[in-house]
Amino acid sequence: MNRIAHGVILTAKAKIFLIVAVSMLCAGDRAPAKDPGNSLGRKQEKERANSFAKEPILMMERALLHYTNEERGRRKLPSLRLSTGLQFLARGQSTNMCEIRNLQHESDKFPQGWRNFAGRLKIVGVTAGGENIAFRTVAEEPHLWAKEVIKGWMNSAEHRKNILSPKFTYVGIGVTPCARRIVYAAQVFSTEPGRVPQTRK
Repeated sequence: MNRIAHGVILTAKAKIFLIVAVSMLCAGDRAPAKDPGNSLGRKQEKERANSFAKEPILMMERALLHYTNEERGRRKLPSLRLSTGLQFLARGQSTNMCEIRNLQHESDKFPQGWRNFAGRLKIVGVTAGGENIAFRTVAEEPHLWAKEVIKGWMNSAEHRKNILSPKFTYVGIGVTPCARRIVYAAQVFSTEPGRVPQTRK
């Protein structure tokens, strides 16, 4: 199962969101983003999610960065630099989506201050940027999982626009394992590196 959702861009000039309703289901698995089943309690599901080893998660994040910059390199665009501030946002957003079991850029169910993209950017002192989100069931090696996520983003006009924007110089990538071997991913792009806040989420 692979799913991507709205590409989000916040421009510095107009400070307006461009949210395009783009949704794709791939690989023939039509399970919804939300987990409708109650067969496992939250505690059991959390334990299952935590069964993912830390190293494969880091490998997924590194692979997403690699394949993102590979796509840029093919078009003679400079590689995006990893930012700890944007990484903080991306990891927080992927965790938020896992917690509500839904692929969303914005939700009232997210923690205070994290409910919309503009608010999240403020957390790390960034004024403009873009965001890509997705989830995909883990059924292959981490680098192949990441390659399929990037392929889905590149097949979507708004997500592709974020990945290939010549304006963006920094990126943060976050991956969070959830129940039923579903992993949520987020990319946050900006011209600014931002900074990790002293008080974390």
